[in-house]
Amino acid sequence: MYLYFSILILVFLSSFLCTAIVRKIAIRKSIIDYPNERSSHTIPTPLPGGLAIVVVWYAYLIFGYNVGLVNAKLFFALLPGILLVVIGFFDDLKGLSPYFRIVIHFIVAISAFFILGEINNIDLGVLVIHSNWLISILVVIGIVWWINIFNFLDGIDGYLGSEGLFIFLSFFVLVSDFSSVVMAVCILGFLIWNWPKAKIFCGDLGSTLIGYTVAVYAIYFQNTKSLSLLIPIMLCGLFWMDATVTLIRRIINREKLILPHKKNACQRLNQAGFSHKKILLMGWVINILLFILSFASFHNMKYLPYLFLAHTIVVYTFIRYADRKKKFENSGNTKPVRKKLFQVY
Repeated sequence: MYLYFSILILVFLSSFLCTAIVRKIAIRKSIIDYPNERSSHTIPTPLPGGLAIVVVWYAYLIFGYNVGLVNAKLFFALLPGILLVVIGFFDDLKGLSPYFRIVIHFIVAISAFFILGEINNIDLGVLVIHSNWLISILVVIGIVWWINIFNFLDGIDGYLGSEGLFIFLSFFVLVSDFSSVVMAVCILGFLIWNWPKAKIFCGDLGSTLIGYTVAVYAIYFQNTKSLSLLIPIMLCGLFWMDATVTLIRRIINREKLILPHKKNACQRLNQAGFSHKKILLMGWVINILLFILSFASFHNMKYLPYLFLAHTIVVYTFIRYADRKKKFENSGNTKPVRKKLFQVY
């Protein structure tokens, strides 16, 4: 117990201090996110603070693997995330082709899938689906989608960090996995700096890694902890439903999907006058409801389909509330912003 507690204290302090160091370097090197018409912030803010999460998290993984705290299969499945970090770093600095990024995302997802192994079955409560080639394809696509979901929703101060903190703490409560709470503490050290008004942003390198890590843990727990894949999906409901509904609406509007936007529910609430802190509070209330539904599902699998439906209703109600405050409008096929976001000297 003393070892676990000491690790958590060390991880928190390391994450907090590393974020401060990254912020200082970013300011000195002018690695700054300057506001534009698609931003939810109004003042230039340094990034990428997610680098602190990356450094501390992988330092722990190496240590944990060598002392037996991290399962070998999980350890090697998380290593491809380093490629996401590298790609995200260069994307933060100068911008990369979205087509190139998506290819890398699929390479990383396929690597994780082969390391973790095929999902044996998915328990839906009233029905068990046995794995086949179609499920395998859907799992790989799901990993890629999760990587991008967390990147898409990183638009409000503290929103990404709060979601990551909530999900990994929930994993720990449900299956008592120590590494999950370590990741939560890594995020917490950064979140203090990212809390409104944010003193530093996470950046693509951090957001994509968090999304990837959530997906890897979901599959790992499905195969080793008897945690139905639907339960992590429920825990991520606030993010995946908002991003998915927004994507479908943009497709219907025939918008160019590779262009940036600020049409997610949380961003539209901000445009309607809601402060970042108020949106965070709403998010935490919704997440608490989702955890209650997930916890009940975990302990009463026969109710999983009904509780999953309830989770869908909860999040969709939030999205419709945002619709009433700020209508989802068709912006058309606008050209991308030409303004240079970052200046590096």
